[in-house]
Amino acid sequence: MKIKDYFETMKGDFFQSLMVDNFESQPVAEELYNFMLNWTTELDAVRHSRSQTKKIFDNIDAVDLKLILYAEHWLMKAVQNEPTAVYAYNFMAQRINRKAYEVIMQYPIANVDEKELLKRLKKEEEYSPHFRCAPDLMRNIFEISSKETRDYGKIMDCSDEDFFRAIETADFSHLNVKVKIKVQHLIYSLSSKMGEKWYGQVVASLGWEKRYCSGLRGKLEFDKWAEELDLLLPPK
Repeated sequence: MKIKDYFETMKGDFFQSLMVDNFESQPVAEELYNFMLNWTTELDAVRHSRSQTKKIFDNIDAVDLKLILYAEHWLMKAVQNEPTAVYAYNFMAQRINRKAYEVIMQYPIANVDEKELLKRLKKEEEYSPHFRCAPDLMRNIFEISSKETRDYGKIMDCSDEDFFRAIETADFSHLNVKVKIKVQHLIYSLSSKMGEKWYGQVVASLGWEKRYCSGLRGKLEFDKWAEELDLLLPPK
């Protein structure tokens, strides 16, 4: 997944952090968000090149220090688990490690397999999403569906990137479904946003039928996960 796309899935958390947790004004938050969109767009274009990535980081040093301190944190969140962003991750790790005073804060420098990197980037070019879903909505659904809590367990076992791609391509076949009835209900609930064509393709990708995915809310009447999903996707 492109760095920018991943960053956009964190938009809600980003503004929450700056405006609520750090008491920044909306104009400052919007300025930094736009700065991050431009920065991640530039980095996405040079993920194949260590030297070009370094050039972008060298230019960043001229930007306002306060912006950089915020930006570094969010960029690291976007690149640390993305294999195609390995050069950006390494430069971020070096920057943060230089400022770290405790060993526990150190980020390991990743080994770069250039052939594997180019292979992944080529595969990404061949991928074309067929459907669009609001990034913050995908992020929030993933968060409640992939975590273990005191009230409920995860309903599927997959990475956030796999989940986002499954929604955008209407293909859930590669997801590890843990609780079938809840994934069925999730698909039905999402269909109100994604449309009937998406609904049909997702159900077909799992070898299921639409009639087994609808009308399940009653069976999940007191389920905490279903209640959280209702807040994100109000029942039809």
